[in-house]
Amino acid sequence: MGRSGQGHGSEFIIGGSGNLLTNQHVVKQGKRVQVIFANGLEVPGEVLRRDAMRDVVSVKIPIRARSVLPIRKSEPDNSKKCTRPPAPSLGLAATITKGIVSAWRKDTKTGLRHIQADVSISGRNSGGPLVDGFGNVVGISVATIEHPRAQSLNLFIPTHEALESLNIQIETQRTSMNR
Repeated sequence: MGRSGQGHGSEFIIGGSGNLLTNQHVVKQGKRVQVIFANGLEVPGEVLRRDAMRDVVSVKIPIRARSVLPIRKSEPDNSKKCTRPPAPSLGLAATITKGIVSAWRKDTKTGLRHIQADVSISGRNSGGPLVDGFGNVVGISVATIEHPRAQSLNLFIPTHEALESLNIQIETQRTSMNR
């Protein structure tokens, strides 16, 4: 979990060099954040890059990761299985939700695309990963749309588009269906 002032949300490590991805709306305009791992370890983080329009930031922490979730560089197809790791607080650390990619949505104001999945998003999930059936990160939690005639309209930023917008290049760690 990342914390900046009064805000907090989820994030995930990319690559082995201590970089995280999360949403801009989680860190707001802050340059420094406190990162809290599931085991209780807290470390300071520094916002390196941000794209407010795409709602993503990269954060550098003073820890090198031995094992990270691999990033899928291609788009997931509709009807593909996916999961969302747990919310980082409120005692929900062992809760994983699953679902499918249900559609691709284009924001009419910005023209930006989002993955729509029926994987549940709840408070403090912003910035957390959406993972495909092979364990590759395909999206970043960003919003839930509430509508009286629809359920599970949960939106995710395509990970490869987030990395492009931040001008970050990483190597893919897993090859299973990682087109």
